[in-house]
Amino acid sequence: MQPNSEECTTGNNSQRAHAAMLRMFSVLIVAWACSIPHACGASDDALWRVHMANIQRSFGMQAAASQGSLHLSRRLNGAGFHQTLDYELRLQQISSKLGCSLSQVVLVQPLPVEVFADPYQLSQLAPLTRLNTSVQGRVDLESPAPVCRPTTLSIQLPKAQLSEQQLHVQVPLHARYPSTVARSGEGVAGSLAKGAWWSGLASGMAEVIFPAPVLLVECASGRQGQDQAVESWHELRATEQAGLVWRVPAGAQDQAEDVNLGTVVSVVVAMVVLLAALLSRDMK
Repeated sequence: MQPNSEECTTGNNSQRAHAAMLRMFSVLIVAWACSIPHACGASDDALWRVHMANIQRSFGMQAAASQGSLHLSRRLNGAGFHQTLDYELRLQQISSKLGCSLSQVVLVQPLPVEVFADPYQLSQLAPLTRLNTSVQGRVDLESPAPVCRPTTLSIQLPKAQLSEQQLHVQVPLHARYPSTVARSGEGVAGSLAKGAWWSGLASGMAEVIFPAPVLLVECASGRQGQDQAVESWHELRATEQAGLVWRVPAGAQDQAEDVNLGTVVSVVVAMVVLLAALLSRDMK
């Protein structure tokens, strides 16, 4: 016996209603998770060690022959949630410091949880930049920072350019919505009392600090100019006069409860209206 068209329509509507409920429920979960910091899984330091080990293994690096520090210039260009991180690498200085010719240079940049690099975008830019990039860790392009984990970006410099005096590297980065921050001022109540309602509704600014990058340098044995086999890796931690900070707009802590309540109420009302519309259509 074949089901009639009315039964098929009812079944499809029921499936759509269930799918809508699942989507609404996921929105509620994300809204709740945005109000708490990420507190599960390994620590950030443990993740960094795992990412670093994976990067070293991918380039065949067993252990660093030496470790040291090196001055490196970097800055953020752009505005808002999408900016470019620019590096200025003085390759001749690195070569002189290690006393060898450079065979490979890999720039490793730990990214704070509030910032991510889009692997797909980097792969699209590779033919233009000639950079071999990879991202360690799971990259979530949509979720806010409190429910994400830090990632690590590795950038292998073009071998054909390692003999130059210096090299500029640009990488596009994107900011996530950060955790709420405390605002200086009187808050919403004080602003409303004075009539400056727009000041009370303004968001705060989160200062996202970038960790120092690390340079992995594969060095040819012997002094510069000698034609000898590659034999050693060196690990150089970059130093800079001032840390790199990205100021990202963030929600205010004094508004968090009101926003969470409003989000939950809006989602519940929308879910009830949607289900009522689906059920009333099924009953016709």
